[in-house]
Parts: sequence; structure tokens; C-alpha cells
Amino acid sequence: MIDLARLARIVAMFDSPNVSERAAAFARADQIVRDAGVMWRDILPTLFGPQLSMTLSGVDGGHIDQCRDLLRNNRDLLNHWEKNFLIRIGGVMQLTVNQMTRLELLMDEVVRRRALQAEFGETAA
Repeated sequence: MIDLARLARIVAMFDSPNVSERAAAFARADQIVRDAGVMWRDILPTLFGPQLSMTLSGVDGGHIDQCRDLLRNNRDLLNHWEKNFLIRIGGVMQLTVNQMTRLELLMDEVVRRRALQAEFGETAA
């Protein structure tokens, strides 16, 4: 059984400005998950909530359609970096945890921007 509170504290270190600390945190977290005999895609929704389930399709390439839909339906709401990010990750079959997290955040941001646009009639990119 995984100590989820401990794993969450280690995962929080993925944002450390220190490269060595990030690498050590990832290695430790990955070892904990593997020792428990589970996959990251099984643990992430537990750590980060059910909203991450949309992003987990990135584990098997399902994110490609999400990227294409985001680009096609929300081009006016995306800045240059976001468009390039979607194009870049749309070309790979498997996403890293960081890429999945950024994709989830971008999807949430597009929803926020779309709501602002509907309310105020302006783009918020």
C-alpha cells in the first residue's frame, strides 16, 4: 500500500528550482510507485483529483485528439507558446507527468478564457 501523503510531498518537490532535487524526487516517487506494483496512471487521479483523468489519455496517445481539438476550437484563445506546446506534444505518443500536468492546466485555462469571452466579449489569452 502506498502512503499517498508521503508520495504527494515527494511529487510536490518536482517543482523545485534545483535540478538535482527534482531528479531525486522523481526517482524516489517512481520507485515508490513501482514497488507498490502500480502504474503512474493509476496513482495520479488519487493524488491530483478526478479532473486529471482527461489528461491521463496522454499515457497512451489519446492526448493527440485533445491537442487537435484545443487548437482547432480555441486558436483565438491561445498564445504563441500554448499553440506550440500543443503542436509539440501532439506529435508524441507518450507524455511525461509534467506535460500531462501542463496540458490539464491549459485545458482549465481555456475553459476560464472561454467563460470570460462569453461574459465580457473579449479574448483573455
